[in-house]
Amino acid sequence: MTGFNFVADTNFLINVHEGKDITEPFLDGNVIVSVLSEIALLGWNKLSSTDKIALQDLLNDCVIIGLLPEIKIIAIEIK
Repeated sequence: MTGFNFVADTNFLINVHEGKDITEPFLDGNVIVSVLSEIALLGWNKLSSTDKIALQDLLNDCVIIGLLPEIKIIAIEIK
């Protein structure tokens, strides 16, 4: 990946998974994903085992950002 860094939300990742063309320009760089989006995607109770594997493969190509204490505090303050 040689493009720019892009922070993807859950809806964007669903669109990538569904093969929507609109996502293509963003996939040339490093796709950065919050651990919260990872949980939302993989924790959906109606997710088929095939989709779960495909989404995990997609997430394996992303940079996953965990919840540092500083991020958690800011998120709580914003909420």
